[in-house]
Amino acid sequence: MKNLKIGLVYLSVSFFLGCASSNDNNTTPKEIEVEAVLDVSSLASLPDGADITSLVSFEDGQSAANYTTEAIIGDEISYIIKTNSSTTTTWNAGFIYNSGDLEFWNTGLEYIYLPNIPGAQQGEEMIAGFTIKEGVTVGSEIKFDIQINLVENGVLDNSKTFIIDPKIKIRRTR
Repeated sequence: MKNLKIGLVYLSVSFFLGCASSNDNNTTPKEIEVEAVLDVSSLASLPDGADITSLVSFEDGQSAANYTTEAIIGDEISYIIKTNSSTTTTWNAGFIYNSGDLEFWNTGLEYIYLPNIPGAQQGEEMIAGFTIKEGVTVGSEIKFDIQINLVENGVLDNSKTFIIDPKIKIRRTR
């Protein structure tokens, strides 16, 4: 009987500790790499400043027009736009507010920069994404534009900038 009680206490403590530690993962900030693929076959005929959201699909084939990154405070979100061409990559030229919580956009984000990207001039850094700063209201949402340039055979082409428009929504937990 005594062994049964000790076993039940051990089982209860193990269960409690297992549940407690799994909740930490829901509120611990992490690095999120959001990958998308751009179909470059139609880009040559498009003008500078064209919205190419319809040519981009995010994870699991979800269209960029419907894609939302869900994050918590402290998360680092990087946007990696790949292409379907072996000779073409992209360069994130900038991020521009589109709609949503303007205070979140103005005070709740810190840029993440990546140096030494192929196609970059020496010392030039690419804006990769954001860190979600403390003080952002849970439930805040913004839609923004990622401005990209193409890098053809290792050469950055600044003659055309294209626009992709995803969203970020802040959650309390994952």
